[in-house]
Amino acid sequence: MLPFYGSSHTNQIRGKIPVVETFQSKATTTMQSTGLANWALSMGRQRLGLLTLQNHPRFLQNLKIGRLQSKTQQIDVAALDLIRDRERGVPRFNEFRRQYGLRQLTSFDDFIDQHLAKGTPERKEQEDLVKLLREVYGQHVCDASKPITDAQLNADGSAINDCLGRANGATVDNIEDVDTVAGTLAETTRPHGFAISETQFVVFILNASRRLYSDRFFTSGFRPEFYSTLGFDWVNHNGPGAEMPEKGAPNGHRQPVSPLKRILLRTMPELSSELQDVVNAFDPWARDRGAYYSLEWKPRRGAESDEAFKK
Repeated sequence: MLPFYGSSHTNQIRGKIPVVETFQSKATTTMQSTGLANWALSMGRQRLGLLTLQNHPRFLQNLKIGRLQSKTQQIDVAALDLIRDRERGVPRFNEFRRQYGLRQLTSFDDFIDQHLAKGTPERKEQEDLVKLLREVYGQHVCDASKPITDAQLNADGSAINDCLGRANGATVDNIEDVDTVAGTLAETTRPHGFAISETQFVVFILNASRRLYSDRFFTSGFRPEFYSTLGFDWVNHNGPGAEMPEKGAPNGHRQPVSPLKRILLRTMPELSSELQDVVNAFDPWARDRGAYYSLEWKPRRGAESDEAFKK
């Protein structure tokens, strides 16, 4: 369910709308009947679902697609992610990390954040997920004579084998069988302020930068001759006209208004009061990030009555 806000009372949730009623053929009708600005406000105020195991939307596990040639015409998007990775030969999670130069895992227990104190609810939740992974993927008696990868070597230069540092014949977790999607969702290590896991972050940084550097329209072709003077200035200033700076020094320095925020202000000026204190339009608009992009969930000034911040 998606909490729906109204632009006339920004802190009040006017209703909850099923997500399945907001896409495919129903999207345009829903938008027109409730107003684009109200939907922008609702999406801006909405919290992101944590990218972790056992937090997949239920409706995406039984999503009805009318054009599917099947009896139920339903699809499980979560299962589809696993099936496609397997069909396309994407390495399993541990080998995937090795090929990106990341440290390998040796057991399911490596998914637990060791900085969490034992007995805390957060730690117990992670320990329960490890038990579930062990139940799903299982264990086996390892064979030290069996090399399992050529992507990395052990610290002493020897080949990484099936025992992953344990004695030959020991019972070990089937960590090599964990699917890449399941592994990234099981990770508890995340760069500060990011929703994605360590592995996903490395993939994003390496591939995004490679795409930028290999696209001539971001490098040698980024000139007025290709973009026109209007287009060139538009890109450099994050929108039409002169650069629009944020008020004050958010995050400790002067910075221009972001492209997304300028688009929102240009197309939906009625949201200007809501966006005046928003620097990152991809972040929940009513959240106070405090110093150094705080992870604490607290309302900014004026949004204290928003139900989303009730404990």
